[in-house]
Amino acid sequence: MPKGSPRRTLRKTAPPTRGAPARRRAGHGKEGGTSTKHDFPAPAFQALLLSLSAAFARLSASDVEQQISEWLGKLVQLADCDRATLWQFSADGSTLHRRHFYSRSGDSAPSADLPATHFPWLTKQALRGRVIAWARVPDEIPREAVEERAYAIARGARALLSIPVLSGSSLYVLSMACRRPCSWSPSLIFWLRLVAGIFASALERASAERSLQAMQERHRAVLRALPDMLFVISADGHYLDYYGKDDTDLLVEPAAFLGHSIDEILPADVAQAMRPSLERVAKHAKDEVVTHEFFLTLRGRVQHFEARLVRRDDGAIVSIVRNVTESVQRRTEIERLRLELTHAGRAALLGHLTASLAHELQQPIAAVVANAEAAWYRLEAGRPEPKELQPLLTDISESAVRASEQIKRVHGYLRKDRVPHRPVDLNRLAMEVAKVTQSELRIREVPLTLELGESLPAVLGDPIEIQQVILNLLLNGADAMAQSPASQRALTLRTFIEKEKVHLSVYDRGPGVAPTELKRLFEPFYSTKPEGIGMGLSISSEIIRAHGGELRAELLQTGGMRFYFSLKPSLGSLSPPET
Repeated sequence: MPKGSPRRTLRKTAPPTRGAPARRRAGHGKEGGTSTKHDFPAPAFQALLLSLSAAFARLSASDVEQQISEWLGKLVQLADCDRATLWQFSADGSTLHRRHFYSRSGDSAPSADLPATHFPWLTKQALRGRVIAWARVPDEIPREAVEERAYAIARGARALLSIPVLSGSSLYVLSMACRRPCSWSPSLIFWLRLVAGIFASALERASAERSLQAMQERHRAVLRALPDMLFVISADGHYLDYYGKDDTDLLVEPAAFLGHSIDEILPADVAQAMRPSLERVAKHAKDEVVTHEFFLTLRGRVQHFEARLVRRDDGAIVSIVRNVTESVQRRTEIERLRLELTHAGRAALLGHLTASLAHELQQPIAAVVANAEAAWYRLEAGRPEPKELQPLLTDISESAVRASEQIKRVHGYLRKDRVPHRPVDLNRLAMEVAKVTQSELRIREVPLTLELGESLPAVLGDPIEIQQVILNLLLNGADAMAQSPASQRALTLRTFIEKEKVHLSVYDRGPGVAPTELKRLFEPFYSTKPEGIGMGLSISSEIIRAHGGELRAELLQTGGMRFYFSLKPSLGSLSPPET
């Protein structure tokens, strides 16, 4: 029942004793005159009721309306009335809808919809479930029923009967009228109420069936538009139903798998991997959607599929399966291109470090040459003592190791293959990048200050890619201060933990950019430097995004800029990170 609508309670009427006098209502006035008495034998109505029940039990929803019209005519004939109307109250009780009307005297039908305020007194009685029987109109109509009196006179009624019937949440009223005074016996009212109940139940059933058919048609329309396959699977893994526009992605025809278990149809490894997902859906709330990915070999090619599973109210599991092979291939190609671009970015960065790398390698190589010449000098002078050659050979070895480390570092940056993310120490990565850029920054006269937080947890990532970002940010800051006086140049690299994330920031004292350019700094091919190609920050942003973070920039009130990002600590950050 709609919220706020009056409560409707209908009293059950027991079969009356044959020949019992009609009930009189206070305020209905004097009967007077001669009236027709409607008190005929019960067997006539019993036969009608049995025939009516049998006929309506077999009716489809589409035939209910026509049959009610026909049986309403039979009812008028049997009750010896002039007309009958079956009304239905709207859900909020404000409107009366005329569902059916029959007149054997050619009367016009009342309006299809009438406001309940058109019959305020009768509406009040109907909502209370009261039967109203007026044998003589207008004499028996109460004085307060002003609107009802005027309507009855206008319609030429001399006797009126109103029987409310509640079916489900809908209230119906069967209204009978005669053009002559007549009494309404309790037995007649009893049988008419039973007939009205059958009419109301049939209309409610037809309405429910139409709603169900409309819902099913909507579902069929959705299924027709759905490019995916839909399976209904029992909780124990048996196929119950299937729908799909295209069966080319099926291992076998629907007739071959419906009624069978997934273990009988799918490859053993696929079925075994799917079992936990089915169990999870079966045990959890019905609103939870579980995603399961798998692949099958079809037509000689590996096909990737994604299944989204949800539990129905009856416990069965609906699985919508989509072939995502093309999507997986696109993602793989995008990742390949990203790695290519990242590798190109590293190569470009190392091009900027040519001078500093040469300087770093010059010292150990020069030391190797000098120590080797000294050893040769002693060898040519005669037979040298081992103690004289030992320091020289040690220096040669240490210098070669230093040169080797520099070459390994360069080789690491140029590595092209992808490495699985692992716990790494952000402070150690920052210090290694500082060593690489030390000579470059010294040449550019840019001092670098490291402010590294203590006891930082490890982060999960690719150490080379994270180092590439740090290297990019340091060189970007140095480029920004190229035109600034040497005394004003300074870079600061700071790490710290805040809000359960590990943060890294790089500060410079350059001129900054216009506020409108901040959002564009990470766009590909956008650069504020005349000689820049606009890829360094874009690549760095993509790398950090692939690590679950976001690279950002902001203008400092004191001048210069800050570039920063944050990463979540790895689950194993309590253990020492990899070095």
